[in-house]
Amino acid sequence: MKKQLFILFSLIGIYLSATGQDFIEPINFFSKKEPCYLINTQGERIDFILSDYKTKKGLIIAVEGKKLNTEENFRLDAANIKILALVPSTLGKMNAIMEKATTITKWDKTDSIDRKFVFFEQHTVEELKDITALLQILNYGFHKKITIYYDPFAPKESSSIGGMGFNVTLDSQLRRYYAKIDGKVSRLKKREYDDEFTKIFSSCPSLLEKFAKNKDWSSLPKHIYFFEYECK
Repeated sequence: MKKQLFILFSLIGIYLSATGQDFIEPINFFSKKEPCYLINTQGERIDFILSDYKTKKGLIIAVEGKKLNTEENFRLDAANIKILALVPSTLGKMNAIMEKATTITKWDKTDSIDRKFVFFEQHTVEELKDITALLQILNYGFHKKITIYYDPFAPKESSSIGGMGFNVTLDSQLRRYYAKIDGKVSRLKKREYDDEFTKIFSSCPSLLEKFAKNKDWSSLPKHIYFFEYECK
């Protein structure tokens, strides 16, 4: 058994050394003990302990908590929240580890395991009959030009490694995200990406040239990272 575990972790180590930039693995469980915060639409910061949250179509549409400074209980709809920063629970972190053990090159030296907060932004999603919700950012750190958000109902595709009786899924990518491009949020889908590629990055000829033969959906994080830091 020890030998099997050694081989398994060796395989994981090899896999990690070969993995490049990627999106942050989504977090679905949040701490109800650690302080978190939000910025409301008036620009006020509220530090609080999370009590609960309400979802629709898998997206957060309301938050309940207790303010740290007054211990006052409150409830705010997503329409009244500009930014939300929640702390992952231990279970949330473990799920992230199991789903994907990759890191992003530029993200304040944090990753899906060690990061303090999970960040959400408020948007109205036309494709969901104009639901106003808080969307989880997956490319935090290179999200200023194009922001990728978690779609909780998106199907996944995975890659795996195995050996000595083990078969472990180490990497997975959603086939669909919410994306803010040119200020508008809509779904970005794998099956449409090849046709959308040139349109999305038309303002950056160097990117179109660099990735002319690598427009694959699996390279989407690299495309956006390059667009963030290398394109004017």
